[in-house]
Amino acid sequence: QRLTHKIALAADAGNAELAAFYLHESQEQLRKIQSEAPGYENLPVALLIDRLAHPAYAPMREAIAAKDKQRMLAGLDGIIQSCNACHTATQHGFIRITRGTEVNPFNQSFAP
Repeated sequence: QRLTHKIALAADAGNAELAAFYLHESQEQLRKIQSEAPGYENLPVALLIDRLAHPAYAPMREAIAAKDKQRMLAGLDGIIQSCNACHTATQHGFIRITRGTEVNPFNQSFAP
């Protein structure tokens, strides 16, 4: 969540280089989760990351390479959707990630 927020702030500022750095760090964190906690409470976390998260990063990488702010924001939205889909699939749908570039200083919705 913290790294997604930093990607959002970098993309919102149009800083492709910084967004690329945090995107890489985010992917490293996902790989770490996959290796250290492939399952959680009998749920296939590593498999869900492979199916939902990793594919969502490709459009963002392309947008960063093009240094296109609007495409970066759209790519980020795809990543966020994959996070939220994984949370739903693991019975944690109450954790809803957002861009976090609005008034709320956190990139999470706290609404019920």
